[in-house]
Amino acid sequence: DNCARVLLVRGADKEVKNYNSQSPFQVAIIAGNFELAELIKNHKETDIGE
Repeated sequence: DNCARVLLVRGADKEVKNYNSQSPFQVAIIAGNFELAELIKNHKETDIGE
């Protein structure tokens, strides 16, 4: 969870698809990691320069 948070803050693309055309959100749901799914779903990209 903490690793995912760091990746998202650093600009990881939460819309990228894997070889099964699944998003990170979908993979988290399939794996039963609902806390991670919520983190991905609720993450808002912000401009760090602001």
